[in-house]
Parts: sequence; C-alpha cells; structure tokens
Amino acid sequence: MNIVLMTPIRLLADSLTGSLNDLQNINAISCTDISELKDLLTVAQPDIILIDITEAAHETDLEKLMELANDYPHVPLVALGLEWEIFDLEQKGLGLFSNYINRSVSIHDLYQALYSLDTNQKVISTSLNPELLKKNR
Repeated sequence: MNIVLMTPIRLLADSLTGSLNDLQNINAISCTDISELKDLLTVAQPDIILIDITEAAHETDLEKLMELANDYPHVPLVALGLEWEIFDLEQKGLGLFSNYINRSVSIHDLYQALYSLDTNQKVISTSLNPELLKKNR
C-alpha cells in the first residue's frame, strides 16, 4: 500500500513515515504542505493520502484540499487529527475526508486502520466517541 502523509511537522513526518515503512506491505512518503503534495502526486501513485489536520485546518487550506480531492477522486483523503478537530471538520459538513483517525492511536492501530481502508471499510478511531461524531453528521 502506498501512502502519502502531509504534515507541516517535519519530525512527525519523518517518524511516522519511518514507522510505517517498517511495517509489512507499506511504502510511505511525506510532504509538508499542499503545494509539495501536489508535486508528489505527479510522480507518486498513492492508495491513501493521510493528512495531519492538527496544525491549521484553515478555510483556505480546506479549499485547496477540496481541489485536490476533485483532481484525485480515486484516492481517499484521510484526516489524522485530534478529536475536537475531527468533530470541527464534520460540523462543517464538507465531506472532504473519507475517514478520520485520531492522532493519539498507536502505530499498530494506525496500521490496522489503514488496512481497513484498503477494504473500503469506514474507519473511525476507537479513541473517538462515536456518539458525539454521530451528533455532528
């Protein structure tokens, strides 16, 4: 499975892609912003784009991500964030992300979630309160 991770935090990018690359059947690369992500997508063929939303989920960034989602409709965008940020995105009702994973999960849980995505299952991290998420839909 080919994964592209976008996060503005270089330490997180290097650590997470390193950990994912240590797992079986995963090839992960990272970038730090949407511009770099678009450049990567001209040469990479990801199965999943994992986007860290913890730093700044500003409207302008979301608009650029919407454009990206329209340009690559076959590649699921997965939000990696903190619980309140995920709820905030859900409340906006953009439908931008196909799945949400809480950033506090272990690498093992992230691995399982990514493979669940490969089988087209809806993934909501077990550390999220599903009742609160339902209320926001």
